[in-house]
Parts: sequence; C-alpha cells; structure tokens
Amino acid sequence: MNLRLRSKSAIRTVGILLAMTTSAFAGPPLICHRIEIGQAKTLPLIDWNEHGTSGYNLKNLSRDTFAILDANAPVLVRMETLRLATIYARHSLQ
Repeated sequence: MNLRLRSKSAIRTVGILLAMTTSAFAGPPLICHRIEIGQAKTLPLIDWNEHGTSGYNLKNLSRDTFAILDANAPVLVRMETLRLATIYARHSLQ
C-alpha cells in the first residue's frame, strides 16, 4: 500500500512539473523576420514567399556566404547572412 501511495505521488509530481513548463519560441521567427544590420554587407535580399532567387546566381551562394562569415562580421550580420543563405537554399530545392 505504501508503494502504491508513493507511485501516485510521483505521478502527480511529474504531472505538476510538466504543467508548469513553458515551450521555447525559437522556430520560424528566426527565419522569417529580417535582422536589422544597418548598411553592413550581406547576401542580396530575397522575399521569403518569392518563388525564385531574384536574379542571384546560386552557384555563388557558398562562396559568398563563407566570404561574409570569414570577414570578422558582427554576430547580427552573421545571423542575417545565414538566414538569407537558408532561404536561398530552400528555393534551390524547389
């Protein structure tokens, strides 16, 4: 009987802990929303919903991305460059 009471208490405790947790919001906003980098150099802008690459040659994507990332760029410039590279890569798969 004591074991049954302990297991009910453990289940109740786990249930309370799960109810108190919050979910992390780290999905689409990191990809969909533009990061403000001022006049810093990054990849050409592209609209997320645009079907195409707005004239950008995808053969240069890796080279251009690495050039920007290797240039001691600030963190926000790196984040925006990776965001744009992800969008271009997504469009190249369609």
